[in-house]
Amino acid sequence: MNGRFYLAMGALALISATATVYWQQPDSPAAPAVPAPQADADAPSPDTAPTNPAQQQQLLLAPQIKEQEQRLLFHAAYRTFFADAHSLSESERNRQADALRADIERYEQRNELASSEALLLQLGLIQATVSDETTQKAQAAALVERYQARTAARQAMTQPDERFLQYKEDEKRIVSEVMAADSVPDGLSRDQYLRQRLQEARERAYQ
Repeated sequence: MNGRFYLAMGALALISATATVYWQQPDSPAAPAVPAPQADADAPSPDTAPTNPAQQQQLLLAPQIKEQEQRLLFHAAYRTFFADAHSLSESERNRQADALRADIERYEQRNELASSEALLLQLGLIQATVSDETTQKAQAAALVERYQARTAARQAMTQPDERFLQYKEDEKRIVSEVMAADSVPDGLSRDQYLRQRLQEARERAYQ
């Protein structure tokens, strides 16, 4: 079994209900799917955008537009980093990864990235910058523990309903079963089967 695959998949399943991740080979990392930036509710649609040059200039200077532009630049920079990582020097690769980590943490603090999405992006950066598999696993495990602690702290401040509590119990059981299974049915990959089982459990819990 690929240790990196199961480490990442198990981590995301514990933090979010559906997210799983493949760890590719270290010499050819693939960028995790970057969550699409959400459109700003205050930004005008193309049909209502002003045509007056002065109004257009004022619109471009609006904080909402600048924030959206920065988010788009971040997503583009993340993809570009993975495309170019193999050709960068170690120092430059680490410098760019550190800048992306800072962006991820900032967007997460603003609630513009869910914890599961931020974890997925952070795991991808570990994959791209750490060549030794043992070190990869250690750093990934530490990262997962940090996110689990954050999630536990947030959950402790809320009172989830009985349906949610039941689903979380089912989720743990399903993840354990799927991870321990020697094979999965219907020609599905393991992560597809896990997503299917979790979806069924959510539907049962909230029907």
